[in-house]
Amino acid sequence: MAGITVVVQARRDTPSYPETTGIALLALQGINLDIEPSLHCAERHARNPKSSEGLHWLQLGLHAHRRNPLLSPTRYRDWTVTQVALRMIAQVGEEGRNPFVYHA
Repeated sequence: MAGITVVVQARRDTPSYPETTGIALLALQGINLDIEPSLHCAERHARNPKSSEGLHWLQLGLHAHRRNPLLSPTRYRDWTVTQVALRMIAQVGEEGRNPFVYHA
């Protein structure tokens, strides 16, 4: 937790990564913060994915905020069990059954 405090106090912009951006968006659902810049960043990442994992995490995070990302076809294949499982979770998330979305 101390590391988080140091980063917040330093107020530095750090590079955004698709995987962590998608996961952070999932964590921030329901929190009253202005995350519009983060949502736009996630949408930019989703239009030009660098990996299948990044794309799937972005899909999940954006759907948690009722955003429907415009996705370009990815040139990456899902080769590992983790990648395939994440793709399947992202697909059901598109159908409105995102298991990471909090339903009050």
